[in-house]
Amino acid sequence: MSKGRWIPLDHLICVRCREKRDAADLDRILWCERCCAEVRRRATLWGRLTGLFAALALVAWIALAVRPRFLAVWATIVVAAYWLGSKVSREIIYGVIRVAHRPGHPEGLDLFNGQG
Repeated sequence: MSKGRWIPLDHLICVRCREKRDAADLDRILWCERCCAEVRRRATLWGRLTGLFAALALVAWIALAVRPRFLAVWATIVVAAYWLGSKVSREIIYGVIRVAHRPGHPEGLDLFNGQG
């Protein structure tokens, strides 16, 4: 039997904001709902910017290389590229931020917010 202190698991600390929370209020990597929502909002903004950049690059390629005849079809493709690009990049950015804040990682690393 170990002689270390017993730590009650009914209250834990959020890894990101360092606030004491009920264990039921934290997710599997010990983030509270408020931190998850804040990072999801930031990842959504970055995802939309990335999707917009991808859509603008596609518009440039279509205008310069393809020279389309049926603009409605190409406009639909551009909108789909924006939507898909923003969703995929949002999830990737959200995952990167979450991994950067896992327990044991250096404190203060906050990607996509000017730190780290």
